[in-house]
Amino acid sequence: MNHPSFEDLSSFIDKELPDWKIREIEEHIDICPTCRERLEDLLLIDQGIRASYQEFDTQTFTAEVLERIRPKPVSRYNFRLKLATIGLAISLIFGASLGIVRSRYRENLNREKQLLISQHNIISSGDMGVILISDR
Repeated sequence: MNHPSFEDLSSFIDKELPDWKIREIEEHIDICPTCRERLEDLLLIDQGIRASYQEFDTQTFTAEVLERIRPKPVSRYNFRLKLATIGLAISLIFGASLGIVRSRYRENLNREKQLLISQHNIISSGDMGVILISDR
């Protein structure tokens, strides 16, 4: 028999060969020190890989992965943002209140102006003054 290939020796270690091939490789290893040394090296590598490979429970693994990728709760508002929000709300309320007061003031002013015009026969009133027409 020729020297077994790397693939044959690897399959031999993993017990993936038919029985007749396994016997053939065993007989060759008994008489060939080079192939025996290659097989021992492959066995050491295989043992190292198997020792470093750690079995894991799929349920535990899945739970750990989901825990790690789950977004952490973020505090929605820090102090400065809360303060700015409160300031904005107060400004809006103040602005709206000021607008309401201003419109009521103008309504009252217009009402008083109309009353003054009707009582005194005023033709016109403006920013510069009042034009009066009197019967007297």
